[in-house]
Amino acid sequence: MTPDLRCKLPGRGLWLSANRESLELAVKKNLFARGFQCKIIVKDNLADTIYELTRNDAISCLSLANKAGLVITGYEKVKRALTKGDVKYLLHANGAALNGTQKLDRFFLQPEEPTEQSLDHQRINPLLKDLFTGDELSLALGRSNVIHIGLKRGKLTRRFAFAVQKTAAFQSANEGTPLTNDNRQ
Repeated sequence: MTPDLRCKLPGRGLWLSANRESLELAVKKNLFARGFQCKIIVKDNLADTIYELTRNDAISCLSLANKAGLVITGYEKVKRALTKGDVKYLLHANGAALNGTQKLDRFFLQPEEPTEQSLDHQRINPLLKDLFTGDELSLALGRSNVIHIGLKRGKLTRRFAFAVQKTAAFQSANEGTPLTNDNRQ
């Protein structure tokens, strides 16, 4: 059995809601064996395995987006891009200083002069926090001390966001949520 992270593998498969709870319930009730009509052994840690695979996929997508020129790093550069409206997603490293993240969050979530376009911008753009460490982000981008990232609009940015949403769906409850709605305090 192979998890189909990008929903593109050939062959027969079983579809279920892509989240930790649904997967754990399917494993507990042995629904995979029933669905494939044969004996299938599924490890209890399948949800953890998928979580790690989706995290790795997200990091790979971030690295590709960086190579495509869609990634902005550094507090001041991200702040400038936010004021111009160039940032589609804002990402903070796990453990980033609260002072810096709050300042950038305010720029991202509350444009100075609200327009119809900027209000739409607030509704659809997630704020990503606490999913990756600064070391993981630095390694993915080939830079040192990466804490704040702004991602510009683009196909690879959408792919990264999709991978992050899948990662959030498989994150265990005791790890918190990396994907935060824009209307949070």
